[in-house]
Amino acid sequence: MMVVNLFDQGVQTLEAFRLLTSVRLSAQDRGALRQAFADPERAPDLKVRDATDQTYKLGALAQEVSRARTKHRNGKPTLHPRLREVFADQLSRKNPVASLADFERQQAILREKARELTVLQEAVKTDSEKVPERDEARRALVAGIRDALSGGIEGQLEKLLADPVTKAAVDSCHSLWQEILNDSVDVDDAVVQVTFEQVQETTQAAVEALEAWETRHGTSAARKHTEAAIDALDKSTKRLGIQPTSILALRHPEKTKDIVKELEELEEALEAEHDALTSVDPMADAPLEDVRRALASAILYYTRTVTNKVSGLQTAVKDLTTLLDDHVPGLTAPDTSRLTEIIRRSRHEDETSGACEEAQCDNVQDQAKMANRKGELDEISNLNKRDIEVQRERMNLLHHAEKHYPELFLDEKWLRTIGIIRNAPPELSRLGVCDWCVICHDVYPINEGASCVDGHFTCKECLSGSVRAATHPNAHVMVLQDGSMCCVVPDCGLIISGRAIASAIPDQDFQNLIDIVRKHIERDTAAEQELHLQRRLDAALRDHARGKRLRQYMVEHLQNAALRTSVVEKLRPLLTPDIVGEDFNIVNMVTSNFQSALRRMLELMGQSGDLLMRATTSTGIDLRDDAHNDQDTIEQACETIGVDNATPIASNDSQAMISLRDGRSDMPEYALAEHHVLPAKPQGWARRPHHGSTYGSDYMGPYRERVEELLELG
Repeated sequence: MMVVNLFDQGVQTLEAFRLLTSVRLSAQDRGALRQAFADPERAPDLKVRDATDQTYKLGALAQEVSRARTKHRNGKPTLHPRLREVFADQLSRKNPVASLADFERQQAILREKARELTVLQEAVKTDSEKVPERDEARRALVAGIRDALSGGIEGQLEKLLADPVTKAAVDSCHSLWQEILNDSVDVDDAVVQVTFEQVQETTQAAVEALEAWETRHGTSAARKHTEAAIDALDKSTKRLGIQPTSILALRHPEKTKDIVKELEELEEALEAEHDALTSVDPMADAPLEDVRRALASAILYYTRTVTNKVSGLQTAVKDLTTLLDDHVPGLTAPDTSRLTEIIRRSRHEDETSGACEEAQCDNVQDQAKMANRKGELDEISNLNKRDIEVQRERMNLLHHAEKHYPELFLDEKWLRTIGIIRNAPPELSRLGVCDWCVICHDVYPINEGASCVDGHFTCKECLSGSVRAATHPNAHVMVLQDGSMCCVVPDCGLIISGRAIASAIPDQDFQNLIDIVRKHIERDTAAEQELHLQRRLDAALRDHARGKRLRQYMVEHLQNAALRTSVVEKLRPLLTPDIVGEDFNIVNMVTSNFQSALRRMLELMGQSGDLLMRATTSTGIDLRDDAHNDQDTIEQACETIGVDNATPIASNDSQAMISLRDGRSDMPEYALAEHHVLPAKPQGWARRPHHGSTYGSDYMGPYRERVEELLELG
């Protein structure tokens, strides 16, 4: 059956039979073939020919075995020539972050001390006996941080991240992964941090799996058997005194029958080794998964664990540095000497400025004093921004106390030293000097509102609401003539200055405030004019002994005409030709009504005496003649009876409006005239185009000096 199968496979000649290898025909099968086809009569010659053929077969078989051996290293299968070397290097390594353990322990202790200091900071707010313990904890924390940072930890961390040996190990793991597993490196799905101990464990497990695999598929035993067969053949040839086996058939064909046994044993050994090398694929059960885990753990450790550890410690170094910077200033208590000096100089300036205002009188001696005071005030003019300087210095002190000495917020004496009359909210002191709004009870920085002299604070939102409420009739909020408002705190009769209100409220509410002040000025002006006219009329009635009817007439008509003149004069800047047209004549509109009132008054006066005659004689004008209706006529008539044609706005009203303008630095100069702060235009004034101004320079000139004086002192 074996012969039939070989014949079917194409082995039909002697040459084809000789080329059979152990893959297709085992040694046992070849022996059976020799016994089946050997001729006993020609056995010696056949043995010689078999020995010769066997010698050639051994050479071919030895070449196949040699080729198979190249795939095995020292008789063992090999995944990669460098794999064992990389694993051995990893097992000999030390933990690269072990040197950072001391710093990690120190920073953990320092964090705990920082938490304890925070607890003590809260405790001293209510228990002053813990202040010494707090101070000692702060000193210990600062000393510990300095000691932890003194070892050059930042340099160590940077050196560890840039270590070339670590980088080479990671590169080796990447290359082995790609060459052994024939796949790209993929460890992105790993979430859990890998420790150095875990890396060593997985590497050791991979090494043990490799050794078991190599032992399982090792060919060292078969190779030893082959080498023993070769040694036996070599001894036999030497014993017989023949040439080496390679030329045995050429020089000693008659002696080959004596070493047939050794040749057969060598052939069997080579075939057995060849079978061991080629019969089973060792990669079928190679420990690839163990190798994958070992390489992945090494890559994860050096690229993630070490990097994250170093990054975390670098963050800890930064945190400790910040903590040190925060607590070193706390080693010294807040120094209020600078703020005290600023407040002292500020009070000196206020006193000097007040003395200058009090010295403004007609007394020559007081005028001289005022000049001296003025010079002294000029010497400290560099303190114009003292409020900002005081606030900045106070803010620094409060911020320092809040972070390091919170118990000072309960010290009324210390708070009064820095100019705070009651407890400030420490959690917002870093924003500046803060206060509670007496209306909405929310906390705001003081630059977002205004306060009365006693420090009752009102935020800008509540101030705006109060101004809007004051524009309505019968409002519960009263805005005074200078734009100020009364404090809303019960039993507080102080006011919030109009200048402070104007600087806090938005533009729309500022316009409402201006309208309210203008109404006050108009009402006060009307009352002043009424009083002035009343006095003039009383004098005229006393002189001419007229009755109640004349008195009533003069009060109603003459006063209304004068008020109408004053109002129209105030509206004159707004009645420009582009609004009312070129033909509009405001003088005729005013004087015609005023002339009629004067004419009627004089006619009544003429019924009893010489007033009409005296007016006509002194002026040369017949007031009963409708032809004389110009302004000069009215002015002469008013002068005759001692009545002013118009009454200027009181100086204190002008100063109040200027003070409001000072509170709004964006209010232009021409707005003073638009809001009736400046007197009426001088006679002969001509309108000029002027960028950014309603009035020309000819009009502002006579009053500029007074405005500048008010701006400087007000």
